Amino acid sequence: MSDEITIGPYEPGDGPAILACFQKVFGVDRTIEHWNWKFRDCPYGLHAFLGKTPSGQVVAQFTGIPSPHKVGDNTFTFSQILDSMVDPDFRRGLKKPGVFASTVFDYVDHYGHRDREAIMYGLPNPQAFRIGRRLLGYSFIHDIVLLYKSADELRASPIAAPGDVTVEVVDRFGPEADALWAAFSPSVEVANIRDATWLDWRFADCPDVEYLQLVARGTDGAMRGVAVARADYIGTQDAVLCDWVVPPSDTDASLALLAKLESLALTANATGFMILFPEYAPEFALVQAQGYARRESQFIQVARSYTDDVPLDLLEAKWWYTLGDYDLV
Repeated sequence: MSDEITIGPYEPGDGPAILACFQKVFGVDRTIEHWNWKFRDCPYGLHAFLGKTPSGQVVAQFTGIPSPHKVGDNTFTFSQILDSMVDPDFRRGLKKPGVFASTVFDYVDHYGHRDREAIMYGLPNPQAFRIGRRLLGYSFIHDIVLLYKSADELRASPIAAPGDVTVEVVDRFGPEADALWAAFSPSVEVANIRDATWLDWRFADCPDVEYLQLVARGTDGAMRGVAVARADYIGTQDAVLCDWVVPPSDTDASLALLAKLESLALTANATGFMILFPEYAPEFALVQAQGYARRESQFIQVARSYTDDVPLDLLEAKWWYTLGDYDLV
């Protein structure tokens, strides 16, 4: 069967066949609206290679979600690798490499370059990490360590919100977020560029998740910070911080947003509040000082670099990220 399979980039109209394969492999009925938002309508491009039969059946997929990242004074595209799959009926065969490996190799040959995808990364489970290490050359970067505060702790020790900052719920962030990113950017060496394009596509445009989008403003009305949260974290009743853009020097804006998030988590009857920042980031220390405890997770962060300009040791030491960088939330 594998001799009849052709491998190549996504073509318009492939969406329904991709979803049929996704349902067969993962047992999840994903909507075409979700797929279109996540991949087709990504403002940074659609990066997907598929293995297809002559009838158009998708039997293998390797995809990434590209986004521009600041690396020092430069910008490189990083790509989150996700939804990799192969139809179980086509998983085994005498041909080497197999259908899935061939799809991976063609994707990497096309995108794995300094000026296309300088970094491929993800949060694989142990089996996916073994495959990714063998086929992609993935390297371990970090254990994902979360910060957690239970509902009882949220009620017992609420954060006092500074009086000179107001927090409002918004539908979109808009152009103001570009100026906020410009103010925040000097505080990070390596990070996803969280401007209006990223924030509004990633959260406001998502068709099937209800995100809580907050803006902190000073007395002059200027945007001083943004935060995004949702009420459920991977099947739990814990609320979770999805994204965050606040200059670390603006402690008042940070505390105002955290206070509002905690209050809203309790209103939603969440069992606790979960946050991710790198352990070396100032935000981690700030949140920990508000009574949040370290909590190990089952996830590891892995990556492969396709340019010497973004070495893995730089990612280990300086990569700033939140859960919004991943499709977990």
